[in-house]
Amino acid sequence: MDATYPENMELSIDQEGTPHLKRLPTPPVPEDLETLEALLKERMPERHLLDILKNVHHWVGYTRHFGPPSGADPKLADAVLRYIFTVFGYASELGAAQTARHTTGPISRHVLRRINDQHITAPKLEAALRDVSAEYTRFELPFLWGSGQAAIADGTHIALLENNLLGAQHVRYGRFGGIAYHHISDTYIALFSHFIACGVWEAVYILDGLILNGADVKPDTIHGDTQAQSGPVFGLSYVVGINLMPRIRNIKDLVLYKADRRRKYKHIDSLCRQSIDWALIERHYLDMMRVAVSIKAGRMTPSTILRRLGAAGPGGPGPQGGPRRTPPPIRRRSNHAPISPLTPPPRPPINRLRSSARSVTSSRPAPSFRS
Repeated sequence: MDATYPENMELSIDQEGTPHLKRLPTPPVPEDLETLEALLKERMPERHLLDILKNVHHWVGYTRHFGPPSGADPKLADAVLRYIFTVFGYASELGAAQTARHTTGPISRHVLRRINDQHITAPKLEAALRDVSAEYTRFELPFLWGSGQAAIADGTHIALLENNLLGAQHVRYGRFGGIAYHHISDTYIALFSHFIACGVWEAVYILDGLILNGADVKPDTIHGDTQAQSGPVFGLSYVVGINLMPRIRNIKDLVLYKADRRRKYKHIDSLCRQSIDWALIERHYLDMMRVAVSIKAGRMTPSTILRRLGAAGPGGPGPQGGPRRTPPPIRRRSNHAPISPLTPPPRPPINRLRSSARSVTSSRPAPSFRS
């Protein structure tokens, strides 16, 4: 970085040592863009979502994973048709009532609700998604868009009923609901999705989608917005072999660490205000390797350890952009000795407790047994 700084036209450092990034110029619109759009619309006409779900089922047969909890064959007339309508109704957020209202045939809202409650579960949906992803990777066209080694993660607000354990009032959206967190491959297919509560820093769950992903596409690079920026996530992603590339916010407030505090850089020395504590890394090296092996083996999810790291210590995650908490004020004892907010107050002597208990008992009136 120091050697290539003179050739870097996007990064500049002022006299006070503050870095500045220039906005990338907007690329020009290709001249043949309208012609390409017309050819695509001619050769790829619009199709109904139900037709797409039916064609995908013809090639993949993903509804074979759906069924009653007993594992027996579904006692439904034309079960595949009802399963496709259920997937369409709930995936498009129409719901059972509106889907049945705009459908002709033996499709009622009671049947759709019963299928969604009893025949379709999250593990069954994940198994169906793995089949669709495996069939998708057989085509050559998606790999012209990307290599499959990169993915992007982002959350979408989903409205929920207020009588819900996961629902909460979201500060940014100003509405009640939750966050559907999706991981999308650079080949434009969904790899992993899960639901998180509002107010949770999304970076805590960004690595789960790559570790728990059961598809054939295994990305090793993850992109994200400013919600993917966090110090502990940077460290854990490096340990498990994942390249985290979020959009950095408040870059001028970041602190870069150099390997040797005695080394002086020619151009970027003002950015490296601290040095790496190699003794601290050596002390916790075995613990970090155990965590990495446990995550790789599937015995632990990255969000489990990241929640502990985010809650440990005053200030929460580091200055790389994670949420920072202000510690509560320090209380003091009568002898002016500081006491931590997490330390329980001193207990009174046992004799004082016994004397106070006897005084309370003697002050109470005797119970009356008269009717």
